[in-house]
Amino acid sequence: YQSIAQEQTPYSLEDLWQMTIENNTALQLSAGQIDVAAAKVQQVKDKGLPQIGVNAQLTRLYTLSDFLLSDSDGNVVFGLPKDHFDAQPIVASASKELFTGFGHQAEHEIADYMLEASRYDHMQVQSDLKLGVASLYLNIIKMVQSSATVKANLDLITQKETEVKNFLDNDLVTETDLLDVQLQRSDLEIVLLDLQNKEQIARYKLGQLVGYAGDGLIKVDTTFHRASVSDQTNLEEGFSKEERADLLAAEHKIKAAESGIKRLKSANYPHVEVAATYIYLNPDVSKGIIPESNHYLSALNLGLS
Repeated sequence: YQSIAQEQTPYSLEDLWQMTIENNTALQLSAGQIDVAAAKVQQVKDKGLPQIGVNAQLTRLYTLSDFLLSDSDGNVVFGLPKDHFDAQPIVASASKELFTGFGHQAEHEIADYMLEASRYDHMQVQSDLKLGVASLYLNIIKMVQSSATVKANLDLITQKETEVKNFLDNDLVTETDLLDVQLQRSDLEIVLLDLQNKEQIARYKLGQLVGYAGDGLIKVDTTFHRASVSDQTNLEEGFSKEERADLLAAEHKIKAAESGIKRLKSANYPHVEVAATYIYLNPDVSKGIIPESNHYLSALNLGLS
């Protein structure tokens, strides 16, 4: 008995939906689109913050002649021979856009609308998958039950064929009667074969939809539970115009496109930006990374554009 492979456990509709959530790539992709849209919203928010930057360098400069820096009294404050020296410039800057012609506001609207649209798209994918899984599940149950009915009829017609053959041996019926019964049996065998093929195709499609990774075709629990199917599909909900996720997603995408037009029109308005730049220059690092006050240069620029 140890050589007999363990029979596959049949999956209920709840098990199939849980497997779909874990394995279906379309559902995972739509969930990833929500994360991308949420990151875009945060990116737009960060864009509205002041832009701050610091740039520090160490530069080797060469002088072609002696260089002297004197004060107003003619005293030499700083001098460089005809040689090279290492300078250390540092530039710190900060800027903030005060008015962008409503462009930044439009970018906020676009990001928010696309986030909502991605959520509704995800809901639509979930709804389509639920209907698809439930439809295949119910079709498999229907074909299994139909196959059982056909098999029962086939057993009856086979018994009838045996009786007709006995009657024929006693000259109670004709060959035509036997052929008629055999034709009925052949028709039932064809119907049974067609049902079995359709069941295998449905099981294959269901396995692909839920991401089944086992050997062979997926096996489902053919015990029909009407309440379970209703809970999983919610067929009575989500079909009004106000509730359809695909229409709501399309509505938000249209609003995002309208905000995109507003963003383009913002180029026709003046933009206002305030900026501050601080420049520090240590002209000779050999005198120290942090030199005395009379050995470095600095400037602060403030601008409004």
